[in-house]
Amino acid sequence: MNAAAASAFRLAGTSVSKMDTTPHSETPFTWLRRRSLGVQLALLLALLVAVLSLSLTTLVTSMMRAQIERDKGAALASLGRSITMALGKNFRDRIQQVELLASSTEIWEDGLSSPKVSQALARMKRTRPFPSWIGVADLQGNVVAATDGLLVGRSVKERAWFPAGLQGASIGDVHEAKLLAGLLPANASVEPIRFVDVSMPLKAAGRVRGVVGLHADVQGIRAVVDAFMPKNASARQIEVYILTRSGDVIFGADRSASVDLPALAQALDGQASSDPSEQTRPAVDFHWADGHRYLTSSWSLEDLAPELKLGWHVLVRQPADVAYAPAIHATARALSLGLLIALIAVAVGLVVGRQVTRPLRDIARAARDVEAGVPQAVIPTADHNLELSHLSKALQSMTTRLEQLVEERTSQLNAANHELRALGEEQSAILDNELVGIVRQNLSARVAIWNNRAMAKMFGYTMEELHSHPARMLYPDDATYERVGQEVRAAFAEGRDYIGLVPLRRKDGTVIWIHLQGSPLRERPGESQWMMTDVTAQHLYQEQVEHIAFHDGLTGLPNRLLLADRLSQAVASSQRAGQTCAVAFLDLDGFKAVNDVYGHEAGDQVLKVVAERASAVVRAGDTVARLGGDEFVIVLSCLTGDAQCTSILQRLLDGIAQPVVLTSGISVTVAGSIGVALSPLHGTKPAQLLAAADGAMYEAKRAGKACIRYASATAQDPESLNGDGAEWPALLKADGRSTIVP
Repeated sequence: MNAAAASAFRLAGTSVSKMDTTPHSETPFTWLRRRSLGVQLALLLALLVAVLSLSLTTLVTSMMRAQIERDKGAALASLGRSITMALGKNFRDRIQQVELLASSTEIWEDGLSSPKVSQALARMKRTRPFPSWIGVADLQGNVVAATDGLLVGRSVKERAWFPAGLQGASIGDVHEAKLLAGLLPANASVEPIRFVDVSMPLKAAGRVRGVVGLHADVQGIRAVVDAFMPKNASARQIEVYILTRSGDVIFGADRSASVDLPALAQALDGQASSDPSEQTRPAVDFHWADGHRYLTSSWSLEDLAPELKLGWHVLVRQPADVAYAPAIHATARALSLGLLIALIAVAVGLVVGRQVTRPLRDIARAARDVEAGVPQAVIPTADHNLELSHLSKALQSMTTRLEQLVEERTSQLNAANHELRALGEEQSAILDNELVGIVRQNLSARVAIWNNRAMAKMFGYTMEELHSHPARMLYPDDATYERVGQEVRAAFAEGRDYIGLVPLRRKDGTVIWIHLQGSPLRERPGESQWMMTDVTAQHLYQEQVEHIAFHDGLTGLPNRLLLADRLSQAVASSQRAGQTCAVAFLDLDGFKAVNDVYGHEAGDQVLKVVAERASAVVRAGDTVARLGGDEFVIVLSCLTGDAQCTSILQRLLDGIAQPVVLTSGISVTVAGSIGVALSPLHGTKPAQLLAAADGAMYEAKRAGKACIRYASATAQDPESLNGDGAEWPALLKADGRSTIVP
């Protein structure tokens, strides 16, 4: 393979490597993906063996547990049924014993306390092992005869067995001995003596003569249980418990043992055989209150001896781990065997996998040599099977094709690199221009991320000084900074670029005017790009042009054009405030003589001084304008009354009357005549007010000059003043001349 093919193969390998090295989240299979195919095959075989072994073990264990539960459950159920039936038979024998005693009339013929009675009671106790006490009580509840003479003469009227015995044959549930507790000899157990009572009425000559009572110690139950317990019951940990209806333990090794009887009965009913001929029912694996599980069988005494009505339950249990021990041991053996087979499978899989994957390893090794550019490296032909044959031929064809592609791609890459260099030169030329400053900025923090040299030069900073510094350093004040920020956010929120003329500050403190255009970068969220052009010269030129257009060239005061706008604004603001606006027309007295005698330059000096003095007298919001020649107009807005207007204008006349020293050293003096029109009294339009003020100025001239006259409406032209002429007759004196308003 030549170098071009090797390079192409390396390029392909690099692409695959890049794809393979893409970060993956770690999973339990990450380690497995990094192993060889032989190891993977061996582990797969071991996994299959382990799964199969586990499945079979689980199945066999389940079957064994089910069989054990059936077999041992049947044995426990049979034991419980036998004990229950034996208890029922013993209780029936006791009842029959008492019935026989009560029905033997010859015993009672000499009275309830005769020697015959005592002998019969003693004989009954000797022949039956269970009774602890047998006695006879008369109708008043007094014991008149008893075994061993116990309780004779004592009253048992309040004991439950006595009233029950008067009503008929009865058997009472277990209870602790009270009257006999201290009289009977102590039993071998430390437990208190507990009795089961059997009583029935004693009849003679057709009437009830008393009650025969029998007390049997429940410890006698042990003899019944022991008679049926298998010899190896202790080794097998088989236990018998007898519980009352409420769940209290009557008999059992652990008196504190407890179990949920209703739940146990429900579980047993669910496992009971549907065959009515079945004499036993299975035991169930049940959870007792001590936290352990037991294989448990339960029988109710009432089910096998309904006439007893005691509600006792006989439970036979065996710990589940003991009952299922054969299944547990078998499971452990099966799992051990399965593990051994899995290990063998791994070993076999490694050997087989190495043989199967050897051709693949040869192809992979050759591919790495080709990728590394090893001379004479070729992809071998593998014919071990159809798939390997196709793979080796495909790789050989691929390397040949890559040789052709690499030549084409190399030519295209050279052309693309040339184009990229040209584009880079063009971009550098654009970004490093000397006229337009470019900056990329963090949109929220307004901090420069990148800027070109033109930007730094425009503001007198180095590129490092501007980088990562906030835009606030370029603004002359906080108000401008905040205003531009609000306008930018509003424009970007509407999806448009920001374009504006903004005053910014250079490093030396000079304020320059910048044409600013900004756009949010869609591909860089949170960033924006700005183009800045210094238009200070154009802006200053425009201001000069505007100043010349709206100001007098000699005095610098507003001219007629600007006066019209200022007058309209003053009238509107005064109307909004509910106050008066005054328009004063000033004409200089004696100016023509100065102009004629001392020349136009002297006249210009006088006009400048008058403009300065007038501007100094009026308030900040007022306007002083020059109409031309020696004519001036003063606009006073938002006046509180005529007196305020007169005071301002009188100060103006006083200032004008002061001597003016010319550059030649000569002192000259001029005066002024002022005519005043008020809005809204004399109109609200600029033309109306100027005409009225001009007329009033001529009145001041005729009145002797150097004075102030207020306009008055005339009968000849009321429309030219106010529009409707409603006020003008009231402003005239009898002689029709206007007067100075105080």
